Parts: sequence; C-alpha cells; structure tokens
Amino acid sequence: MRITDNRGFTLIDLSVALIVIGLIMVPALRLHQIKQARADFLTTGDRLFDIREATSNFYYANNRYPCPANITKTAADDDYGAEDCTIVPNADGITRGGVPFIDLQIPPSATLDRWSRKITYVVTNDLTVAPLNPVGGRILVTGLDGDGLAKTYAAGAHLMLVSHGENGLGAFTANGKLFAACLTGADATRESPNCDGGRTYFNSLFARSLSNTDSNYYDDITVYQDGLPNRIWVYSRDDDTDILSNVPKVGIGTNSPDFALDVNGNIKTENGNANTLEICAQDGSNCFSAQVIGGTGIDCNDPNTAMTGIENSDTLCEVTRTATGISGGCPSTQFMVGINNAGVIQCCPGGTFAENINAGGTVISCAP
Repeated sequence: MRITDNRGFTLIDLSVALIVIGLIMVPALRLHQIKQARADFLTTGDRLFDIREATSNFYYANNRYPCPANITKTAADDDYGAEDCTIVPNADGITRGGVPFIDLQIPPSATLDRWSRKITYVVTNDLTVAPLNPVGGRILVTGLDGDGLAKTYAAGAHLMLVSHGENGLGAFTANGKLFAACLTGADATRESPNCDGGRTYFNSLFARSLSNTDSNYYDDITVYQDGLPNRIWVYSRDDDTDILSNVPKVGIGTNSPDFALDVNGNIKTENGNANTLEICAQDGSNCFSAQVIGGTGIDCNDPNTAMTGIENSDTLCEVTRTATGISGGCPSTQFMVGINNAGVIQCCPGGTFAENINAGGTVISCAP
C-alpha cells in the first residue's frame, strides 16, 4: 500500500516565507527608489542647464535676458510661451514666471520637468532691459555645504531656474494650473523660498531628501546664473552661418587686445568674405576705406593704367597698360607683390616683401 502525505504549508511556514520575502524586497524597493530619484534629478537637471544655455544665447543676440512668460498660459493662448515684459516685479526687483520658450527658440516640452510641470524662471528685472546693466543681479541664492552648514552661493545672481520636485509645491502644471500651494509661515520648509516670491532662493545638492516628514524635506532642483554669460562666440539667432560676440575686445594670438577684434597673425578665408569698413595702422591712424582695395571702390581714374598699390589712402596707379595687357603669374610658393611697367606680374616668396624695385617697376630683391 502506498501512503501519500498530502499536508500543505502551515501558517508558520507561510509566515516565515513572507518575512524572508519582505527582508529581500525592502532593500530592493529602496534601491529602486533611489535609482528613480537619481534618474528624475538628472533628466530635469539637464533641461535646466539647456534652458540656461538658451538664455545665454538670447543675451548675446539681444544684450539682455528674456522676460518670463505668463506661467498660467496654455497652448490654447496665442501668447503661450512668449516673454511677457508687463509682469510686475516684486519689491526686490525680481520677476518670476514661466520659461519663454518661443523667444528662446526651444520646444515647449523642454520647459517641463520630469513630472510634466512647468519649470519656474526667475530673473532680475533690470537685466531684461537693453542695453543690459552689468552691475549685477538681485537674487540671493543660499543653501547648505557638504557639512550641512548654511552657505551663500550667490549674493546677486542674475537668474534662477526651479523645478519644484516630485511634491510640486508652488509648481504649475503644463495646463497653467497651480499643482500645490507653496507652504509658508509656520508650515514653511526648506523649499518655501523657491516658491514664496521673495528675493531668497534655496539651492543645495546636500539638502536633498527622499523623506517628506518634516521641515527639512527638500526635493527641488535648481540652476542659477551668477554673472554674465562668458562665452565669446555664439551663433546668430537669425542666420546660423553668422557668429557673433558681445565681448568688447576679442584677441586672437594676443592676451591683451586693443580693438574689437585684435588679430596677431594672418586672417584666411575660404569660399567666403572678410568684411570691414576701414583698414588702419596698428595705432588706429592712417585709415582708408576698404572699398579702395575691394568692391566698387577700387579703380584707376586713367583707363590706360593699372593699380600697383595703395598710397595716401588711395589707389596707386603707376603702370601703363600694354597692348597685350597684364601677363605672368606666381609660383605656388610665392605671392603677387606688384606689376611692372611692362604689365608683368611681380612675385616674392611667402612672408617677404619687395625690398628693391627698379624704375620700371620690376622687383630686384625681396626681404622678410
């Protein structure tokens, strides 16, 4: 006779199994929570930095920062995402609202955080008027250092970008509705300065928390601009083939430029143009119009002569054209330095000039 044991798990067995599963799942869930929070932070942080870069491009093109957009506007509104310079600043001269994505030329989706809420754009109002006054901003940025001590990050930041985090206190939805009211007064938390409309904002990686249990909770993500953007070159917003600069003096090959563009070396163009109104000596004297040597301004009044150089801010026409016209050419290692009276092109090696020229305009020797 075969005897079969049909007994199942007892309640004690099941209890032990559930306890073991719980011990395994709790740290796994905690790890997943941490990884998700990190992914949310990185995704939103990247968008904040991209928006700040767009405000820098706007500054270079317009010599000012953009005004905020009306954060309550929706896609159904004609001025949705457009800067609104009629927004009244607070008593500290600071204006806040939505990101003006139309003027920054970025998509609306790039101005929403990981939780699909609008990123708040805060700017010193004086700096939205051209010409921009570079004295400084009015936004006070505080936070904590690595030891948990209070720290001032910027006493006069120009602008601030805020994602109000997962809890969304003070945030507006993509449809322009307030998601959750800002906590103030006795209920204020570390996040409150980022939504109470004042001058002070809280910015700190060291204050982030995953536990919404007390006034120390903080899940906001912030980026600020302290001082003017410091990029020298930026592409034109109107024509991406143009590169612009608002830096007063740019040096190439020199650490102490004296002019708007001070080049110590050679300028070379390929399949393009180099445009200037005047060409001057290094000290700014002896200037002549660029049309003298290019465009419609270059000419010899006598049709029987050819230009051989520039002198006294005018064309130098000393060569009488021959019946056969101008002839000759320069080897690949040499450059044209003139034309003699017989209409023959004169050449010198690269990096040299015509040192001795005879009465007929023929180059006798070249020197560096």
